[in-house]
Amino acid sequence: MDFDLLGIVIYILLVPTLLALYVVLRRASASFTAIGTVFFFVGITVYFASNTSFCMLYLSDQYVAATTDVQRSMFLAAGQAMFTIFNVTAFEFSYVVVSAALLIVAVVMLRSTIFSRTTAYAGILANALAVGSIAVGSIPLIFIPTISVFLSLFSIVPLLIWFALIGRRLFQLGRNVPREEVNPN
Repeated sequence: MDFDLLGIVIYILLVPTLLALYVVLRRASASFTAIGTVFFFVGITVYFASNTSFCMLYLSDQYVAATTDVQRSMFLAAGQAMFTIFNVTAFEFSYVVVSAALLIVAVVMLRSTIFSRTTAYAGILANALAVGSIAVGSIPLIFIPTISVFLSLFSIVPLLIWFALIGRRLFQLGRNVPREEVNPN
């Protein structure tokens, strides 16, 4: 959980979803939909490039195989460095960029007639809370990390609702696409 393996799965599943949203929403606002899509791919690229999960797996195997306390200390220090690098810099950057991208997409949904206002507002709320959680958590000299965590966790509920509404609508749109008749010969 500390290395966000669930995030890897979620981001992979979001790729086809965001591409489908781009196709559906580009008529409502081609430029903002493109900007949101590009931001999303920048965010997940940073996320995947900096995710240290597999490095940590290697280091943990090396730690178990170590025969001296010096070797174990070395792998423990390397693991702590990996943990810090992922959780402090790249993860927060990718989290903010992806959330901002999804916020842009949710705002575009308001301009389209394809998605309901409920769907758009659920996406706006979820992603505004996600972006806000990092912004609040980075204010210096104020003890706000607890608020930041609650904002981040609270964003999950509208995010799940948003994804469910998007999935349902995309499924409805997919069923209504006219199919070409297949020639049996």
